[in-house]
Amino acid sequence: MKFTCPRSILSWAALIWIIPAIPILAQDRPNILLITADDMNWDSVGIYGSPMENPTPHLDQLAREGMYFKYAHVNVAVCAPSRSIIMTGLYAHQSGAMGFAGMDSETRTLSALLKRNGYLVGIIDKVGHLKPRELFEWDYEKDAIDTGHGRSPSLFKMHTAEFLANAATEKKPFFLMANSRDPHRPFAGSYQEWQYLNEPKNSDEANFGQPPEKIAAIETPSHVYETGEAPVPGFLADTPDLRDEVSDYYSSVRRCDDTVGAVLEAVEEAGQTDNTLVLFLSDNGMAFPFAKFSCYAHGTRTPMIVRWPGVIEPGGVDIKHLVSGIDITPTFLEAAGIRVPRVIEGRSFLALLKGQSAKGFDRAFTAFYISALEEEVPTRAVQEKQFGYIFNLWADGASQAQAEFYKGLALRSMIEAGMTDAEIARRVLYFMFRTREELYDFEADPNGLNNLVHHPSYQETLVRLRREMLDWMKDTEDPKTEDYEAYLRGEHKDFSGPRNPGELRRIREIYGRYQAGEFDYAAIITDVRIAA
Repeated sequence: MKFTCPRSILSWAALIWIIPAIPILAQDRPNILLITADDMNWDSVGIYGSPMENPTPHLDQLAREGMYFKYAHVNVAVCAPSRSIIMTGLYAHQSGAMGFAGMDSETRTLSALLKRNGYLVGIIDKVGHLKPRELFEWDYEKDAIDTGHGRSPSLFKMHTAEFLANAATEKKPFFLMANSRDPHRPFAGSYQEWQYLNEPKNSDEANFGQPPEKIAAIETPSHVYETGEAPVPGFLADTPDLRDEVSDYYSSVRRCDDTVGAVLEAVEEAGQTDNTLVLFLSDNGMAFPFAKFSCYAHGTRTPMIVRWPGVIEPGGVDIKHLVSGIDITPTFLEAAGIRVPRVIEGRSFLALLKGQSAKGFDRAFTAFYISALEEEVPTRAVQEKQFGYIFNLWADGASQAQAEFYKGLALRSMIEAGMTDAEIARRVLYFMFRTREELYDFEADPNGLNNLVHHPSYQETLVRLRREMLDWMKDTEDPKTEDYEAYLRGEHKDFSGPRNPGELRRIREIYGRYQAGEFDYAAIITDVRIAA
């Protein structure tokens, strides 16, 4: 069901266009370059402590020339809603962009605001992930067919140079959103990539849906990691297949970094480095269990690197504040001298970029709404530096997590390993079914392995985070507010979805036996059919 924006949002949206800009001469306005990765975990970047040797030399250099936030989150761990939040400053349930269908037609966007205030605005790749297209008012567009399916650094450089030349001809400052499709699946050099290129199951999957000559433009990363070279993240099970897949993932991370370097090189060659505000982040975490398509910290935490010569002191790192994707639009608007409309939920962190103090950047509210399979998976979370609290409305003991990671080796290898390893089996079942509430202490448990909801020492924290969650849901008119209030009153309702009651009872009975200690993992896997 498509959510309709609250009237308060729409009424303010109608006023956006009559809010005057702060008078700043065009030549004094910075160019703005937003570079995004697709499914890159926050700690995959070298400067964030990556376990690999030199995986991201260009991103590390960008951080040395500017600064980076140690604690940053996006607000939804899936591409289209996450990018819509970044480009509007509104939560997805406010704009309507909760899945892949796009936002409500009244919503105003960053690119449109910048264009109406004198900027030339362009986008390279992922154009279709921001819908409806007309709301963004792009002057320049290049999509997957023009970029080697987002995997050709040299094509990104060529298009960036072309767009910057257009801006110079028109004597306008520019806003460019350059979107790499790395390290999204299929990973560079993986068997999955080979299948897509050589054994498509249908015409839509053939060559990523692109003509063969365009797919030929996909480039090899500047460094390819050897099979099994990468260590498995601590929130996953360490299996041989996972080591192979994580190594392929890091090859894609390296190609994303190649793309960042190519885009920045085009900016330098155009003579625009000194007057360009650059911000890099990922739209969500890596496409593995307990990351993308969830509200876990590894799903929403992102690398965020910012460079602005003459404004940002080089070599800085912010370890105090927690900023999020929803804050990017107001930050860019303030940097451009454009008054931030009051409708916007995000807060500008421009003061932090200038090395000044700012209050209130101590938590991020995150959510998950609709899976890529178009199934409702209502989840809400509060993420702080130390604690993370998650509410899974859908986790009723029968409903199961659904996402695109079924396509890869990660979950399948964990399911198989669970046949002989009880701890992995428990981890698999916990991932598939979850529980209504989760609470993690990241100082004691960085990978979020131990749910502390029932731990007596954390009840005060639990109560506080519940209250913050409820206040946020009410303030933003979240459509699941009444469900959360009912849960807090002790009304634990089923979230049945489209399945018939008999099927739900059968699944709940099977899973209930596991929870009661009657551990028969193979029977659960077979009966519930989560390994399909």
